[in-house]
Amino acid sequence: MILRRKFENPQVLMQLGMLSLIIALFSQRFLHPNAWMGENLIDGLNGALMGMSIGLNLLYVVVRRRTSACAKAA
Repeated sequence: MILRRKFENPQVLMQLGMLSLIIALFSQRFLHPNAWMGENLIDGLNGALMGMSIGLNLLYVVVRRRTSACAKAA
């Protein structure tokens, strides 16, 4: 319920999507496998962050289109 209000604002969606993309790109560059974090864990983290970025950016497009359609109808 708390996140629902934030997801109505397209700017927040774009910021979260870009933040997750930046974290994913930096984690590919700077996280290296060691005894605590294996290669599979790092690949899973990168995949999850990239997927979250793509999903949030697509949701941004949908919410932005919906809010602009509502503004035109009013």
